[in-house]
Amino acid sequence: VGSPLFRAFIPYLYCSSMPLLLVIRYFQYKTRKWHYFLLDFCYFANIALALYMLLAPGSGTTFIIVFALVHGPLPWSVIFFRNSVVFHSIDKFTSFYIHMMPCLVAFSIRWFPLDCSRWWVGEFYSGENLAVQRWFPGANPHLVLGIGMPL
Repeated sequence: VGSPLFRAFIPYLYCSSMPLLLVIRYFQYKTRKWHYFLLDFCYFANIALALYMLLAPGSGTTFIIVFALVHGPLPWSVIFFRNSVVFHSIDKFTSFYIHMMPCLVAFSIRWFPLDCSRWWVGEFYSGENLAVQRWFPGANPHLVLGIGMPL
């Protein structure tokens, strides 16, 4: 994920580019009468990540839910739907971006919370006080999440 300086800009990159791409996508789909495709799960996961980042960056439970949302079906859909990075096609680029950028952002927040929080509005969840530790005292929280998330 690069240098600590780049990781500090990942939340800003996501929160500035995602609304622009979604507005462009809305107007493209509205003219084709495909606007109901915007109610798909990937858009919900993107909005959930943006709301977490803007409204509750320190909430551990919210982060676990958002992390599971964006690392579950979104990266698999890139493979199944054969999304490709085509920089000169805004439609294909947006499709790839809405499926992979949330994974990059959540991964960066999870493993590099101090770097991502450097210039952000609030401190991101750093992994301490996992809600899993309350539910399964004494268990390794990463093992519990690793087994429980796919289920």
